[in-house]
Amino acid sequence: MRLDLFLKRVRIVKRRQVAKELIEKGMVLIEGEKVRPSKIVREGMDITVRNTTYRITKIPDREIGRNEGERYYKLIATTQCKVQNAN
Repeated sequence: MRLDLFLKRVRIVKRRQVAKELIEKGMVLIEGEKVRPSKIVREGMDITVRNTTYRITKIPDREIGRNEGERYYKLIATTQCKVQNAN
């Protein structure tokens, strides 16, 4: 399944166009590398969206319900960005 479609189907992002834009801006990485929206994803891959990393546990073979997205990935890590004051 394409990366942009996966992100939309499991509801990590709300729309496929948003997923595509994030990927093209380099805000989505697979295994730490920049990829294209057409990259094929497989179970076991680690995807980082902005500062949150997910591991794909299953690929949906159909449209899924609103609350089913978390069945297809596992949250691995969340990194917080530190903002420094100019003072």
